[in-house]
Amino acid sequence: MRNLFFLFVLLNLGYAGLAQSGAAALHKQLQAATADTARLPLMLELSNYYRLREPDSSKIYARQAEALAQQLEDDAAVIRALLIRGMLAHRQAREQEAVALFHRAARLAGSGGQQALLGSARQNLALVYKRMGRQDSAFYYFTAAEQDFTEGGNPYENWHVYFGLSELYEGQGQTREAEAYLVKALQVTQSGDSRMDQGFVLYHLAEKYFMADRFADFAKVQQQWEALQQDNHSAAEILEHPGHYSMARLFLTDDTATLARIDRAYGHYLSGGNLFMAGWSQENRGQYFEQNEQPAAALQAYEKGLRHYTAAGAHLRRGMVQQRLYQLYKARGETAAALMALEQFRQLSDSLNTAEAEAHLRELQVAYETDKKEQALRIQDLEIRQKTQQRNGLIGLVALLVLLGVSIGFGLVFRLRTQQRLSAQSAQLQEQRIQQLEQQQKILAFDAMLEGQEQERARIAQDLHDGLGGLLTSVKAHFGQYATTAAPAGLKARTQALIDESCVEVRRISHNLMPRSLALYGLKGAVEDLAGQLRQSGLRVDLEIRGDLASIPERQQVTLYRMLQEGTNNILRHAQAQSVLLQILLHGGQLTLILEDDGQGFKPAQSSSAETLGLKGLRSRAQFLQGTLDIDSVPLEGTTITFQMPVGQPLNPAAL
Repeated sequence: MRNLFFLFVLLNLGYAGLAQSGAAALHKQLQAATADTARLPLMLELSNYYRLREPDSSKIYARQAEALAQQLEDDAAVIRALLIRGMLAHRQAREQEAVALFHRAARLAGSGGQQALLGSARQNLALVYKRMGRQDSAFYYFTAAEQDFTEGGNPYENWHVYFGLSELYEGQGQTREAEAYLVKALQVTQSGDSRMDQGFVLYHLAEKYFMADRFADFAKVQQQWEALQQDNHSAAEILEHPGHYSMARLFLTDDTATLARIDRAYGHYLSGGNLFMAGWSQENRGQYFEQNEQPAAALQAYEKGLRHYTAAGAHLRRGMVQQRLYQLYKARGETAAALMALEQFRQLSDSLNTAEAEAHLRELQVAYETDKKEQALRIQDLEIRQKTQQRNGLIGLVALLVLLGVSIGFGLVFRLRTQQRLSAQSAQLQEQRIQQLEQQQKILAFDAMLEGQEQERARIAQDLHDGLGGLLTSVKAHFGQYATTAAPAGLKARTQALIDESCVEVRRISHNLMPRSLALYGLKGAVEDLAGQLRQSGLRVDLEIRGDLASIPERQQVTLYRMLQEGTNNILRHAQAQSVLLQILLHGGQLTLILEDDGQGFKPAQSSSAETLGLKGLRSRAQFLQGTLDIDSVPLEGTTITFQMPVGQPLNPAAL
């Protein structure tokens, strides 16, 4: 409950600026905006604003923003809308929906090179899987998110990853690893400028040390907390708002074990001579009693802490305790004691403010004196430079005359060598032109060979279909008319089945050699036909084609279709999948092909050592098309094959 309370306070502090302005200002800006490009970020901001306040409103704005972003082809905005929807589903315990949304965001961010957004999607996946009890998946996605944030140029976000890994290890009882990641999270927040993030991690680290009776480490965290506050506030601000300057939330409890732990901490600090932390322990003891409505015990603890602070010279914390004493004495009706505590508080506050002002004045005086001395040194240095420049000018003139004579001689030598080098470069360029012509001849010859192979495939397919296929059809027709009572029982049925199977096999071989749909309807029709075959085999297929595939050269269309044939055959033979996602996106001369299944997957690191013929075929064809192939597979979660290539680029015959 302490963690939840502290998180609530931090969130309130983090969203304070937005809460003050409210949603009204955003709504007003949205109504005034006329361009869709201006409306889109406002809709995303409203969706994020309502995410922790009105989930239904947040969902509506997220869906509207997603639709508008798709219309504008703004992939980054689509990803942000999906992330907001996923976080809403996660908050409402709809884990499966959240996982699906985060996976969509991750796929889109990965294909678009949005590393930082990919890190956010994977980090949220890790949080959902951790909540679902799937610790291995959570660890995998936390680790992947760390790499994404680092490669995406946003390493500060890794503090969320390290904090999540710390909780993951803590849940498994691995306290040493949990502490190490919590310390890493603190180091990352200290590299940024967010006091809220740093205070959040410091609080959890302090709680860990306090609950483990590690009071020396707890004291270090307390000192870091104090330094963080003093760096950002003056003494007057701290004394006016002491609630922002303590870890009191850690001790606002009625658990007697907490009181016993505070007493053990006090004994530890007192025996070690650390009067400052001993005073802080008594201050915490007073907070505990005050929370549990024991004012007499609270006064006693505060008075004891005040003595320790006075002895340690901790004037700021002394003033905070005196303020608490004043409020408690006033509440108990002890007017004299309350007035004395208030007077001491005011005197200390005035002295602290005066000390800060004097220190600031001393800093200004030191800066003025330093600037004055530096100005005198600059004048002296300028005079020395002028004299040095005059002397150097005479020396330079003599040296220039000498160098002029030497330069003329070297110039003649350099000109001769330059002519020789240009002659050598000209010969080298001529040799390169010859090599380029030879390479072009090789490419033309290889292209002609490929065209001949495809024509031969077409001829064989036609012969199979018209020749052997026609013969099998005739045999089937004649056999259908044949009947005898002397034949053994079932012979005719078995023979008929074999003939049918032979006809189907001939059609299948003919289709694989040269699909008619590719010749008749181009790559788009052939892919749609291939998707239909997959559906007939019992798979659920989602097909998405964007762009004019007819603009792709015929040779590249054939090779792309062969790659899809190989990939889908692998799914049918090995994946044991239920559904398949097939996307072909053509935009700006760049083609992206994604083939994804939810099958049993494999480990790419293991398959690379003994790569199957199918994977080798995919890689060789990818190299032939001058493209890049990425195979991402997770055991029991599926496989994603992503291929990207520039359309119309020269082919690479050396790849085959």
